[in-house]
Amino acid sequence: MPLFEIAVATDLTEEGLNLLRGEGDLRVAAVRPARREVSAALTTAHALIARDDLSIDAALLADAPRLRVIGRVGASLNGIDIDAAS
Repeated sequence: MPLFEIAVATDLTEEGLNLLRGEGDLRVAAVRPARREVSAALTTAHALIARDDLSIDAALLADAPRLRVIGRVGASLNGIDIDAAS
């Protein structure tokens, strides 16, 4: 049984998914960014990777008892001083 489950609700390439799958005790579940599918995946997921086309609200999170981290794909870099961070 994997130690950590990731629900991927975005269009990552197969190469990107395989990179995740190649890391230790991970289970990666690729699902469409439809609420019903994401909700089902979140019943066991520890992490969610999604774009901003998925609304992550209290109702969706109520189905996610193990969720520990949410990753957003494609976020802007506004608010980050790139020069200072480099």
